[in-house]
Amino acid sequence: DIGPVTARALLEAFGSVEGVMIANEDDLREVSGVGEVTAQRIREVVGSDYEP
Repeated sequence: DIGPVTARALLEAFGSVEGVMIANEDDLREVSGVGEVTAQRIREVVGSDYEP
């Protein structure tokens, strides 16, 4: 799970939610607080179909 500190760091790094969503794993890992597992999980969630 991504906490508020990491979420803020991602938004600051990429400028918007869309920026985070289109970022690749390497770029995500460059953000403080985002490691390999978190970067992979973000990409998995962004790439999956939405199921309410």
